[in-house]
Amino acid sequence: MIHSTSGRRLAALTAAVLLGLGLTTLGASPAAAAGVGYVRLAHLSPDTPEVDVYLKAVGGSAPAQKFPGVGYGTVSKYLPLPVGSYEVAMRPAKAPESTKALLTTQVNVVEGKAYTVAGVGPNTGLGLKVIDDDLGLPPDGQAKVRVLQASMAQPVLNI
Repeated sequence: MIHSTSGRRLAALTAAVLLGLGLTTLGASPAAAAGVGYVRLAHLSPDTPEVDVYLKAVGGSAPAQKFPGVGYGTVSKYLPLPVGSYEVAMRPAKAPESTKALLTTQVNVVEGKAYTVAGVGPNTGLGLKVIDDDLGLPPDGQAKVRVLQASMAQPVLNI
């Protein structure tokens, strides 16, 4: 039987490794396309319940995209988006879109660049962080790994 703290640590480490390797739960890293950048969303707050995440262009006419019921450890695939500014908003799961967002942030999408927008920290201090992702390949014979510490039970990691 796995102790719940160990299970949470494993989930946090799994989310960190998924982010670090550039993999996602729904697909692999994107290929570069002209005029677009890439954004993925991640829920990395272990004690925060599921949320609905909204992504919309700032000043754009395109409708907001809704990602319902996003729970801890979820990392979306990269979404190809036209260059520009986007707002990411988190609302309680199943709340009407008119409900005031718990948190919002902006991500400025640059052509060919990739970003992860992650809900991080404990629920009482929850924040949204925009992380620049490096999707470049490592030199031959080398690997590239990024680790994000997303466990509240283990404040320091030794890797």
